Parts: sequence; structure tokens; C-alpha cells
Amino acid sequence: VLGAVTGISWGFMAAVIKELSSHLGGGPGAVLSNWSLYVLVAAGAATMLLASHALAAGPLAASQPGFTIFDPLSACLLGVVLFGEHIRAGAVDLAGETLAVAVVIAGAVVLSRSCLALGESRRPSCPPQPAGAARTAEEGSPA
Repeated sequence: VLGAVTGISWGFMAAVIKELSSHLGGGPGAVLSNWSLYVLVAAGAATMLLASHALAAGPLAASQPGFTIFDPLSACLLGVVLFGEHIRAGAVDLAGETLAVAVVIAGAVVLSRSCLALGESRRPSCPPQPAGAARTAEEGSPA
């Protein structure tokens, strides 16, 4: 759940960055007087806190799929809702978009089942880890 919420937060950050970037042409005064800079700083700190809690809550395989899947989906949804962007709705376009979403989800699932993401090296299908890497994974410290 923390991984999914963090992914959604990163999608929100993309929307805030898009809003802020629209004021860059006005110079430093336009950027500093706009709300989006301050939302970017505050929400960015909160998003990084969420990400650190999500990564600390369990193995990488628990949080990474949520990051990977919900970040682009929430960014696209916010782009459509807040900025009036349009998703192409032609048959070929929709097929390509559907294929892209399926590849992202499949990639997240495959990577989340990786021996390295799970911290496992004892399964027959997993390559052996160097001695130092196995010790740090067992101790719970970051590799």
C-alpha cells in the first residue's frame, strides 16, 4: 500500500513540476511568486518520506511494483484532469497504449519476483551471491 501511495505521490509531483515549469519563462520573480514552487518543496519532502517508509517496510519486491505502476498512471490521469491533455483514442493508439501498460505491469511483476529483489539466493533458479552480499542481506542492513 505504501508503494502504491508513493507512486501516486510521484505522479502528483510530475503534475506540480509541469505547472511550475510553465512559469520558468517569466524569470525568477514569476517562479518565486507562484504556489507551485512551495507545493513542490513540501510535497516533495512528503513523497520522499513516503518512499523511505515504503522501502523500509519490507523487501523491495513489496513496494517497487506500486512505484512503477501507479506513478505513470496517476501522472497521466492528472494530466488529463488538470491540464486538459488528451489521450489518443484511435484503435491503433489505444492498442499501443494498452500494450505499453501491459508491458509496464508485466515488467514490474517479473522484477518483483527477482531473486535480488526478494533477497533470496538459496532457490535453485537464483545465481549465487558474493559472500559479503549474503551476509548484509541476512543482517538486514542495506547492501
